[in-house]
Amino acid sequence: MCDDGEDVVTKLIAMGLPIGPIPPNEEERVKALRNLRILDSEREADFDRITALCFRLFGAENAGIVLVDSKRHFHKSQFGPFAEVTNFPRTAFCSHTIYQNTTLVVEDTLEHEEYKDHPVIKASGLRFYAGVPLRTPSGFPIGTLCLSSMQPRIFDQNQRRNLEDLAVVAMQAIELRLSNLLQKEKMQRQRELCEELEDDKKMLLMGLNTFPEGIFLWNSQLQSIIFVNEAFEKITGYSSEEIQRKKGDPTPFFVEEGEGTVRDTLKDMFSSPRDCAIEFEAKNKCGNKRWMSIHMAPTDPSNNVHCFGVLSDVTLRKENELELRKTQAAAQLATDAKNSFLANMSHEIRTPLNAICASSELILESKQSGEQKELTHMINSSAHTLLALVNDILDFSKIEANVVDLVPTKFELRSTVENCIDMLYIRAAHKSLVLNYEIHSDVPSVLYLDEPRLRQILTNLLNNAITFTPRGEVELTVSLKRSGEDSKESNGNSSKDEIEFSVRDTGIGIKESSLNRLFQCFSQVDDSRTRKYGGTGLGLAISQKLVRAMGGQMKVNSVYGSGSTFSFTIPSPNMSTAIKRHSSFSSIESKQILLVAMDSNERMISSLLKSLRTHVKSVSSVEEAKKVSASFAFDALVLGPSVQWKGKEDPIEGTPTIHLIRRSEVEDHASFFTENRNILTYPLHQASFKRMLEELLATSQNIPANKMRKHSNDSNAPMNSLSSPDHKSQSATDLSILIAEDNKFNQRVLIKILESLGYKPQVVENGIEVLDALKVKKFDLILMDLQMPEMDGLEATKIIQTHKEKPSIIAITADVLTGIEDKCREAGMQGYIAKPVKKQQIAEALEKISSPVGEREDWIVFH
Repeated sequence: MCDDGEDVVTKLIAMGLPIGPIPPNEEERVKALRNLRILDSEREADFDRITALCFRLFGAENAGIVLVDSKRHFHKSQFGPFAEVTNFPRTAFCSHTIYQNTTLVVEDTLEHEEYKDHPVIKASGLRFYAGVPLRTPSGFPIGTLCLSSMQPRIFDQNQRRNLEDLAVVAMQAIELRLSNLLQKEKMQRQRELCEELEDDKKMLLMGLNTFPEGIFLWNSQLQSIIFVNEAFEKITGYSSEEIQRKKGDPTPFFVEEGEGTVRDTLKDMFSSPRDCAIEFEAKNKCGNKRWMSIHMAPTDPSNNVHCFGVLSDVTLRKENELELRKTQAAAQLATDAKNSFLANMSHEIRTPLNAICASSELILESKQSGEQKELTHMINSSAHTLLALVNDILDFSKIEANVVDLVPTKFELRSTVENCIDMLYIRAAHKSLVLNYEIHSDVPSVLYLDEPRLRQILTNLLNNAITFTPRGEVELTVSLKRSGEDSKESNGNSSKDEIEFSVRDTGIGIKESSLNRLFQCFSQVDDSRTRKYGGTGLGLAISQKLVRAMGGQMKVNSVYGSGSTFSFTIPSPNMSTAIKRHSSFSSIESKQILLVAMDSNERMISSLLKSLRTHVKSVSSVEEAKKVSASFAFDALVLGPSVQWKGKEDPIEGTPTIHLIRRSEVEDHASFFTENRNILTYPLHQASFKRMLEELLATSQNIPANKMRKHSNDSNAPMNSLSSPDHKSQSATDLSILIAEDNKFNQRVLIKILESLGYKPQVVENGIEVLDALKVKKFDLILMDLQMPEMDGLEATKIIQTHKEKPSIIAITADVLTGIEDKCREAGMQGYIAKPVKKQQIAEALEKISSPVGEREDWIVFH
């Protein structure tokens, strides 16, 4: 008599036998088995019925559904001596059966050459075995339906077919079990979702009741309002029980009987649901007369069954409107109010900006120390950038109308980039961010583009990068993208080359699903960003529009959690139209410079030195620099901002040294400024770096620095700075000028500019004083502000046009809205200059006004 199943398992485990044969696709087979989620499951009646049927049909002592895992056999169902065994070592027949393409039958194990000495046969006394592989629809054998007996027996062909059919049924039961399990889980998820939806519904209803506006839902099929919130009840005076599910005309809930046109309009709104709105005055249930606004829109435009409506009490707004604009229509009122607000805002902001920009420009022309000049330059640059940011608000209306005005000028690209970096460096330093830039050597140095617009785009992208980067770095790179065309311009550039600006950060990144919302007006990437970072959502939309207006494209690459790169391309202008830079001899050209810096600092400083045509050797430490200099003589040593040199003397004796210190760390290195060291603040300006190198090398070689620099330019001076026209002195200037300006600061600014150009202007404060001044003296030119007390500039100009002798008039105004320039021309003016004004603009305008009448331009304009 054989041992029971558990004794056999114990013996086999004690023998430590190796597992049965392993199929070549074992990993995929086991994965397919485990995906069925049946291993180690409880006994189930459906499978027990199959094994019981096998027991009765074939008369075997043991019948089972056995699943072959990686190292064991799991008995899903057993009938016979092994009924209580659930796990069996992977040494038995089933591991051989899954190799078979057909049924494996061993009628007498003791007579079978392959199995008569098998350890399982000896341990269990098994004499007969028949098994059919259980195969998944994809063909993986996951187990067997098997029979076994302790006595040999004959198993005919008909019995084989019956066993194979039952194996198919067993596999179907396994698949059905998985399907049922997934269906149960799905149903459970649906139940949980229903509960969540019910909770959401409750929260939604609670939320709707917090709104001050009345909210209702109209069902056009039921012809009734099926929901109202508490505010709706309060506004109309009707309770929800009186309103909800009441079939018929709903207009009595909004207006009293007999209120003609309004009532008819409301009936039409409810009978033909669509996206529509109406404002009307009516009495509520309590008899109070109120102004109300209704906005209705179908929840599903395809069927218009349900309409969502918002009822607002706009009495206070209407009363204010009626007081201010009783004679105008509501639509015109909204437009005029918007234009008036934008014009006033522009004027109020630009007026003080005019004083800041013009004053700082004049200060830049005065004698200052290097640091004072740098700070003044930063004030000037920041004021102009603030002006650009203010223009975002004004630009939006233009962009909505698809109108973007560009005014190309010649400017130095590096100066623009350095100004952007200067303005934002302190903000980046406060967050301990590294802010760097790099301009590739093949990029044209002078461009003919709308410089304020380019600076607006760069400032916006850099600002965004700093805002959304909690740690790491932000880097601006400017490169030239070659078109690959054979046809080249005379300067070597292809007419289709593009300049690419890239702003890379190591910030929070953007999810791929949110990228399509980046350039939409008023759109933020997601709610969490909106709450944490704020913003209007206009910056990127305006920037993209400006890039397209310049003929370029903007794109973004981002990895969520790792950072983003915003880049845009602009066609490289034909450099024959740009300022030609004379390649003058520089005394530092070909000099050997040893640079000690690390990481991105090294790349930026090295690029800057190479742009000055020096030869650069970079090392990462002072010790390494000493070793390198021992075998080669360098003309100068530059220590990057990350290098902390505390020695009293320069690191390398006899080699002039420049120390770079971050502006945010100047106070921490105060002792340096008392030790007669050569110090530059970081980030660097190319011109400042060049000047210090020239002075340093001149001193070390006993060459007068002024001779050494006689061909260099002072980049801190404005590119197009002008002296007085034709170098006229004040006594030689015969153009009489009248300034009409009510702001005292702007009066002083204009006077200073004109005096620096050699003129002696007279000042009045409004249009009436202009007319009075013309009665006393003849003026050649009036610089006319538009918004002034008592009489504005446009009205004064129209009156002047009736005079026999008419001076030239140029508007100088902070009002830059679309249409203002046309109004100035229509009033009879000869030109238009938008505040803040620049000295160069005034000088050019005066030069044009002074031209003979036949050679004058019809219209002088500076935006």
